Amino acid sequence: MTHFTPKKPLMYEILFPTLSFPLNVYAQALWKTEAELQYLHYGLWQTGFNLAQAQQAATAVLMAALPASPASVLEVGIGLGTTARRLQESGYPYTGITPDNAQILYARHRLSDLPQMPCFVHTTFEQFLPSEKFQVIVFQESAQYIKVDNLLRGCHAALDSGGQVLIMDEFSAPVCAALEAGLPNASFQILRYEDFTQQAAPSISYLIQAIEQQRAAVLYDLNLSATRLEALMHSLKQRERAYQNQSYFYKLLLLQKN
Repeated sequence: MTHFTPKKPLMYEILFPTLSFPLNVYAQALWKTEAELQYLHYGLWQTGFNLAQAQQAATAVLMAALPASPASVLEVGIGLGTTARRLQESGYPYTGITPDNAQILYARHRLSDLPQMPCFVHTTFEQFLPSEKFQVIVFQESAQYIKVDNLLRGCHAALDSGGQVLIMDEFSAPVCAALEAGLPNASFQILRYEDFTQQAAPSISYLIQAIEQQRAAVLYDLNLSATRLEALMHSLKQRERAYQNQSYFYKLLLLQKN
């Protein structure tokens, strides 16, 4: 049996367990494996890449797909706040929303060195009521949690005329079909549609391996039941197989409001 000896908690260890499940598991396992963690999203892998390099490559693709600053940005789901930093430092007026207040607390801690704290709002996308319209809305692995009709309707309402929606996420085949079918009625056109499934798929395998390696620490740190963790692992392994049999995809979509 593997024995886990707890260490004196650091800020990561204090804040990561407060994230909503399963993000708390992902954050804790990856941080224990990597010793440093900038993002929670998937990476785009190339030969010889580590996790940080793969995640940085994914963010580089996302940043390159954005309209030029100073287009105003709404980021749906803020993760650990690293993309917020990149966007604000690049001159984009920024607002980030998340239903997980622990993400906001963590991001504010990490971004306390910025001259101006990014605007973070504790809310869901469906309940968000912006005081002004945005020129671009970014979903980096957050669109999957929103029904297609709600996503398109909410984006149309929150965007300026000609505004854009940038989605970088994983999709099942039926969701892809539903999204494509809903675009004309929602008054959106596709500007870019690119498949990154092959590059993103190793992220799931890496995450599974990290959780398995850090299982004892994750259970202890998060006061998590073994049953709940096993259920999560089963779900992740199903997703891994779905990528392998091409019933799940990782895509970038850039849409424009008509």
